[in-house]
Amino acid sequence: MRKILALIAILFVKLAIAQTTDLAISVETRDVNNNQISQAHIFEEFYYLITITNPGSTVSNATFSQTFNSGLTVINYTSINALGGAQLATNLTINSNTLTGTLPNMPASSSVQIKLLVYAPVTAGGISNTSSVEPPSGTTDTNPSSNQSIIATNIYFIDIDFNITQTQIAPSPSTSVVPWGGTA
Repeated sequence: MRKILALIAILFVKLAIAQTTDLAISVETRDVNNNQISQAHIFEEFYYLITITNPGSTVSNATFSQTFNSGLTVINYTSINALGGAQLATNLTINSNTLTGTLPNMPASSSVQIKLLVYAPVTAGGISNTSSVEPPSGTTDTNPSSNQSIIATNIYFIDIDFNITQTQIAPSPSTSVVPWGGTA
């Protein structure tokens, strides 16, 4: 009986020591006026707003990634709006078409955002982007279904509507014009 109680005590201590958290990530597409959008023109400037929250226990050194369409041109990326004691994301790096970073400190009930400013691709069509967040090694996420967010954005051509006005500059409008090969 003592061996069983000792085994139960050891298992209880191991379970109590294991760190858990509940990280979550979401991503939105916004125009430069901060309006949420689902479509953009070719070459248009817009941004992805990635929000990472932690309704679980405090966690340090979690990581995130945002894989974006290879047709996008990255203008800038930065960590913003650290709330609830969270620290801004660090080690922000783009490799190929993936932005990655580290979340140094995410206390319970905290959040931080990453802004990825881009130009739309030069071709029309749908593009999708995937964001994900992972706890550090040794930490279990109690709700891993909220660790990924996928967003689609339609890229379309700009309608061109223009008029042409022709004005004769030379010779002046009152001068008669001699036909080609003729003499005046």
